[in-house]
Amino acid sequence: MSDLLEIHFTGENISPESIRIGEIAVILDAIENVLLTIVAQEHQELTKEILTIGLHSINAGSLGLQFTSKLPEIVTPAFEQVATTIQTGVSENFPVESLNHLEKILSFVKRHQAQADFIIVNGKSKTLATLTPDFELPKPVYLTGQTTVFGEIVRVGGVEPKVEIKTISGQTIYCPFDFSLASQLGALLYQLVGLDGVARWNARTFEIEDFRVTGISEYRNSSLIDTFQSLSEMAGKYYDDVDDVISYISELRRED
Repeated sequence: MSDLLEIHFTGENISPESIRIGEIAVILDAIENVLLTIVAQEHQELTKEILTIGLHSINAGSLGLQFTSKLPEIVTPAFEQVATTIQTGVSENFPVESLNHLEKILSFVKRHQAQADFIIVNGKSKTLATLTPDFELPKPVYLTGQTTVFGEIVRVGGVEPKVEIKTISGQTIYCPFDFSLASQLGALLYQLVGLDGVARWNARTFEIEDFRVTGISEYRNSSLIDTFQSLSEMAGKYYDDVDDVISYISELRRED
């Protein structure tokens, strides 16, 4: 049987019949997105539809929201990571976007002066962490600025248009882009290119948290032969008066 994940709210006047449907919907959307953005760190190919973090039940008496997923082996560790962040107050390896969604749950807790227990139910119930009104959400430290990202364009498009790029360092990032660039990006599919834009880096790991493409650089992938040919053309004029280039360079190295 798959694990049941539960957020159990308790407090004065906390019950399914006393909380507006709109507030419950905000919580459901927030927990889904918290878990999805954590999972996406290692499994960016997974979507909400594939994960299907569904509502299992709403318990009476207080407000207990129980969830299941088609992929508990991926989602349960993400839920445990949320609990660890609440328990320790440390946000290492916790995506900035996940913190933004967790803040919505914290806002509900503060507004109703309630508490939220994060629970795993697998045969028996185990409380991993408790979110209270005095909890201080960890503030991520990040850097932002203009940069150029080099990598292979893997996919372009989507309901919310993004370009998937595998960087030369091996990181895969999904980047929103200006709509005017759509046709140009599509024409560069599976090519190694440079994309200009605004990036936000995790100040601890220096990995890019998000990147918005604003332009395409002049850089294009080329063969090794073409690269050396270009270097030869640029540098050749400086050696026009040298009869034996190899001996000349060797002599320079000995002087160093």
